[in-house]
Amino acid sequence: MMRQRRQETRDRLRGRNDDRVNPKAELEIRQLHEKIDHQLTHQ
Repeated sequence: MMRQRRQETRDRLRGRNDDRVNPKAELEIRQLHEKIDHQLTHQ
């Protein structure tokens, strides 16, 4: 029972961290796409 609670706590914390990391990663990916598009249009 204790092990299950610890696992649930870890899963919940991981989910919170994912919520913070994903928007930042999405922004970085969007910026990379813009840079690539810029390079392709100015060749």
